[in-house]
Amino acid sequence: YFQKIKYLFIIIKQNQDKNNYYEELKKLANSQAMTLFITHNLGGGTEQYVNNYLKEHSNVIVVTNLMHKIDIVYKVWNPETGKSFFVMNFSKIFSIGFKNIILNSLVSYHNIPKIINSIIKFKKKFDCNVDYMIHDFHCICPKHNLIYKDFFCNFECKKNNCQFTNDYE
Repeated sequence: YFQKIKYLFIIIKQNQDKNNYYEELKKLANSQAMTLFITHNLGGGTEQYVNNYLKEHSNVIVVTNLMHKIDIVYKVWNPETGKSFFVMNFSKIFSIGFKNIILNSLVSYHNIPKIINSIIKFKKKFDCNVDYMIHDFHCICPKHNLIYKDFFCNFECKKNNCQFTNDYE
């Protein structure tokens, strides 16, 4: 527990230097349609889906939680620039302004009602699209860990001749 608190203070210290990036994002959001992509950082099929999504889309800001026992810090980062900042108040993220919100996965988050309420409040105030994804990709593939015949399929169903070929591709 104390190690996590120490880690938290290191993040906050580093974050003091990154407040300018937060302001940059707010300005950028005013000039471009930006997407907020909320997900976890536990790897697996979710990570692969996020990586595939980011290859095909620009102006995406990704949010993940950093503490797995309790939600204390959220990392907000832009994969295109590699820049990031951290917030302790999830609602602050919405002050950036977004045209789209993708709620990919809240697995490992502990304050889900607060996050959902923040999204609902933002959607009511600003006309934005909200997409809610079903976790573990059962709607895409019945193999929730994307392992087929002892290998990671990477959602390449047709290429791998997977018996679960679907419409994802």
